[in-house]
Amino acid sequence: MIIILTVLAFVANLFLTRWYIHFAERKKIVDVPISRSSHTRITPRGGGAGFVIVSLIALLGFLIFYAISDPVINNGIFLFAALIGISLLGWFDDMGNLPKRVRFTVQIICGLTVLLGIGSLVTFYIPLIVTVYAGIVGTLLGLIWIAGATNIYNFMDGVDGIASIQGVIAAFSWAAFGWLIEFELLVIMNAVLLATLLAFLRFNWPPASLFMGDVGSVFLGFWFASMPFLAASYASDMMIGDTIWFGAFVLWPFLFDGSFTIARRYKKGENILDAHRSHLYQRLNIAGYSHKHITILYACFAVISSVFAFLFLQGSETLRFMSIAILFVLSLGYALQVQKIEDRNSQTVQD
Repeated sequence: MIIILTVLAFVANLFLTRWYIHFAERKKIVDVPISRSSHTRITPRGGGAGFVIVSLIALLGFLIFYAISDPVINNGIFLFAALIGISLLGWFDDMGNLPKRVRFTVQIICGLTVLLGIGSLVTFYIPLIVTVYAGIVGTLLGLIWIAGATNIYNFMDGVDGIASIQGVIAAFSWAAFGWLIEFELLVIMNAVLLATLLAFLRFNWPPASLFMGDVGSVFLGFWFASMPFLAASYASDMMIGDTIWFGAFVLWPFLFDGSFTIARRYKKGENILDAHRSHLYQRLNIAGYSHKHITILYACFAVISSVFAFLFLQGSETLRFMSIAILFVLSLGYALQVQKIEDRNSQTVQD
């Protein structure tokens, strides 16, 4: 059944995306390069609408089919409602650059829909260090997690293919996680998303002929940020702290790049809300690395961090702590290497 669904999802989005390219060109739904852009030619945007639509239809079909017998269907309904809201937000933002206040408000409403409908971050957990009941603070922490992951994913969609390939690896990881805990909804949702992203990647791989736009990147960020809550609601022997860490590992390349960049800009006294080109991947691009090389680098990074995610699930407290520490040290090493590349290029220019 899953194989049939994924094949159908792949084919459906392949045709839908081909149609959308012509539609976007006719309606002038395009990205025109500016000084902060990483691309140099006019390119249709909003192509993520294809995998969003196919994924939501598949989720709705699952919810209708299993509505009578499956006790976790209510959780899926809340998630479906939140995903509809966040998708519409991304689409209208692609069409007209919505005010920050509107974007933030809708994200909060959608985040609360997940947290109040499925479950909140009831425990704050760091292996070997602390496990505490978060209480009402857990809802606030959950909102920070969902909004943070959603916006960082959106910020990281800046070179061809990078957000698509991260989504492919994350969807595969969550489908595998669902298979391990025998949670059919989690498996099917992410298997379908994986198939639709592979179809979209056909057009988004460097050099891209189509951008996913906010409708795609905001959807993916919110989707993957919500998965830990859905998984924890089903796996009675697993804390939300476990699944949140799994979700963080799966998105680690994006979360580290985004968080490191925010911290770096804050330290330099810059307004962290202003548009910029100082993400690690953008700095590599400015230093001369192609979109293709950067996307492959982040794909490898995502595979490594996803391996750590499964080690974390199976490991002792000590192994869990070491997994976090090792990945963090490797990430800092990557950031230092980017700085060295910039310094070397600067020295070459001066010479």
